[in-house]
Amino acid sequence: MVNFKFISQFNGFYMPFFKDDIKASHAKLIPHERFTGACAGTVAATLETLILRKPFSSHFFKFDPRSLHPHPDSCVKNQFRYEKDTEHFFSIFLRDRLKVSQTGYPDDEHYCHEPNELLNAISNDPDINQIILMNVIFKLKNAQMGKEFRQDHMIAMLQHEGQYYFVDPDAGIAVFDNIANFKMWLKQEMFEGELKHFVEPIDKKIVLSSNKQNEDGMILPVSLETQTVSMQHYHYSSSPQPPFLHSKL
Repeated sequence: MVNFKFISQFNGFYMPFFKDDIKASHAKLIPHERFTGACAGTVAATLETLILRKPFSSHFFKFDPRSLHPHPDSCVKNQFRYEKDTEHFFSIFLRDRLKVSQTGYPDDEHYCHEPNELLNAISNDPDINQIILMNVIFKLKNAQMGKEFRQDHMIAMLQHEGQYYFVDPDAGIAVFDNIANFKMWLKQEMFEGELKHFVEPIDKKIVLSSNKQNEDGMILPVSLETQTVSMQHYHYSSSPQPPFLHSKL
């Protein structure tokens, strides 16, 4: 498990994800399939927790950080829905579940290739709310096998009611009260911490298995780097109302 390293230096709050709980929930809900991760489902469940929480608890995380954690079952269920329709899941989710978009389509969509683009993605305007969904495409190289692999990973940034969030299912949730500290932390984490893959290749070990029913596989040392980031921007003016029961999800 990786951890963000520099949050405390910039007066932020850190909540790690507990992957074992998500894995156990997957074994309970979908016992016939091997657990291969739930990054998209975890991002969706986290956005749901952050945006739809009741107003009186908006600063409750300062007293109990667990209030920001999505339920593991929600991570798994959202991942299952995502895998059934990877193209349209988030459009429907943001429109019908979170109520932040009338159409489900982003206000802006583009590819990010440079670290500075990521640093400047969040607006400096403190009066707007925004979600930035990021599908990160990793390139992994194994020198021994002479092979390259591609891996997708979903993360998100959120500016909501004057607070700033970075959500990475591999590491956790970083929370800040102002944009300056958020951007200084993000820059430090990208150049020296757990997000260094945005800047240069890093060494990592992955498990490669060809059997969907079997978790056993080869552990491969790889060089991992971010190839590109697909960014989708959504803006909204205030906290959405809780969803109706007839949501398409």
